[in-house]
Amino acid sequence: MYYDVEQEIKKEIEVEVDGEERKFTLVGRADIIDRRNKIIYEVKTGSPKFIPQDHHILQVSFYATILGYKPVLIYITRDTLTEYEVYPDDVKGAVRKLPFGINVDGEPFTEEWLTSYVQRWINYNRPLWNWECEYCPVKRFCWLYKWLKEKERV
Repeated sequence: MYYDVEQEIKKEIEVEVDGEERKFTLVGRADIIDRRNKIIYEVKTGSPKFIPQDHHILQVSFYATILGYKPVLIYITRDTLTEYEVYPDDVKGAVRKLPFGINVDGEPFTEEWLTSYVQRWINYNRPLWNWECEYCPVKRFCWLYKWLKEKERV
């Protein structure tokens, strides 16, 4: 079979944290993997205000880098289906918007880029986007979540 659906993908990498090399295992679940054409598809549903969204670009780019495949986003809404091929400039643009983005080394879809991105993310030590806090199991104990919620009310 040439296609895998809902396939877990993993990659072990080493990054420096607090001056010490540490191993991390990146794990994701790819929506569709086309092994014949070496394409990874990430499918999104709903009605985003704009497409593609930066966090979707980064998600499919991680998967593509791990597998060495071409990344494609598919957006499905009530009345349309849009396919969006992700290019290195798209990834660079998405990363530049992150708090640590200007410091990520290497070209997108390379081992150097993936390692540098993960290292900056770990050392950033907080969610990249505020909406991520809504999915956190310990949010009610977190100072950052409380601060963000208070800020929303102002």
